[in-house]
Amino acid sequence: MIVYIIFYKSIVDIFETQVQQTPQQIALVYRDTHWTYEALNQAANQIGHHLINKYQVQPNELIGLQMERSEF
Repeated sequence: MIVYIIFYKSIVDIFETQVQQTPQQIALVYRDTHWTYEALNQAANQIGHHLINKYQVQPNELIGLQMERSEF
């Protein structure tokens, strides 16, 4: 009998792997601002902590965000 085990990675897992492998590579460009994977990850974590602390968002809870377009 052959058993196949398939591991699926979330987009977060894939992004975190990229951050570890190439932290200083450019991940995002918005107008004249360039974000490295490390800087983008730090900003995303800061937003995540804010949502947890202020709004008690729980792990795996789906939420919607509406933000003005900007570098932040």
